[in-house]
Amino acid sequence: FFLWMFGESGEEKGTRFPRVDAWDMREVVAPALIGIAYEQLEEFLYVEPNRDYRSTFFRSFFALDEAATYDVWLDLHQTEFLNSDRNTALFLPTCQDELSLAMQTEHLSLAEVIMARWRQAGARPRERAEIPYRNNDVQRNLLNAVWRPISERMVHIVTEVQNNNPATPVEDQVRLQILAVLATLEWMPESYAQTAASALQRLKTTCSSRASRLRVSRHIFSQTTGSLNTFSGCALLRAIKPGKISRPVVWPMGL
Repeated sequence: FFLWMFGESGEEKGTRFPRVDAWDMREVVAPALIGIAYEQLEEFLYVEPNRDYRSTFFRSFFALDEAATYDVWLDLHQTEFLNSDRNTALFLPTCQDELSLAMQTEHLSLAEVIMARWRQAGARPRERAEIPYRNNDVQRNLLNAVWRPISERMVHIVTEVQNNNPATPVEDQVRLQILAVLATLEWMPESYAQTAASALQRLKTTCSSRASRLRVSRHIFSQTTGSLNTFSGCALLRAIKPGKISRPVVWPMGL
């Protein structure tokens, strides 16, 4: 899986190509297999999208953010939870301990709300939200370089829901991600209540049956196809701020 994701070394068969933010084919021993995680920007230049501002992922985000000024970013991820009895988890920013006390509190507050909603629904989340890469300085520094400026001004939480395991069927995976979105909308500050209430009603209406839950990724957000292509696996929940009430609400989201 990791060879497929991040590439196979051209020097040693069966060894993973180093995970870096960017690399130039002219400056390395060419990998035997180029990992699908990397985006090719130029003839020789490759980047991992969520670790380099030059990626389509980040360039698209900054273009949208300039117009909308987002306040909450909920990343919807999945993982196998191998050798674990848990099927959900939440990750805080890698720079969580370096944020202002106010932003640390905001991140923790949203995480607690989502985990409480999951527990009510019978999910098995890990005991508390975690800060990833605590013991990996290289990856933590790569992530902090691009994500810290974002996390300093907006709440950014990552969900992990179990996949590839019969203990959490596909319909449960979708349901648990939807619950995370709903919990986030309900958590959002009172000044955004009108936007959240409207969005909440649309989600509840759309997700009233199992069939519609299974169609959520292509039905609820059919008008945001372009953003779906760019932001697969993440949700940007836009709150309309005072003075921006006339702007439409847009939700780039993929499940």
